[in-house]
Amino acid sequence: MVAFIAVTPLLLVVINLAFGVYPRRSKLLAVSVGFAGVLMLTQGAGIHGSPAGLAAISLACTGWALGSVLSQRGFTLAPGATGFASELLCGGLALLAMSALSNESWHWPTQTGAGCHGCTS
Repeated sequence: MVAFIAVTPLLLVVINLAFGVYPRRSKLLAVSVGFAGVLMLTQGAGIHGSPAGLAAISLACTGWALGSVLSQRGFTLAPGATGFASELLCGGLALLAMSALSNESWHWPTQTGAGCHGCTS
């Protein structure tokens, strides 16, 4: 699974190419060396996991790279903490929608014990 995250720089280069942004030779060399390192580290290890989990992590890495590129191309965030809060709010709403579409049950967590765990009074 980590191999998917490790190839995010390569995804950034590929998505930037789609927008007509070509990397400098030094950046292309660095990404190539990094990708070769990922290939060497994962050689023979095989990728084990559920197909749904592999699809989810590859979609997440691609989405992260696409969002990074789009944020540089005109979809800028609001200034300060508001921009990050809007990202988190949109992500939470997307997860809520996926939860509803997959018929997950929603419930508030129940409190067990005498109080919060790790709190001292």
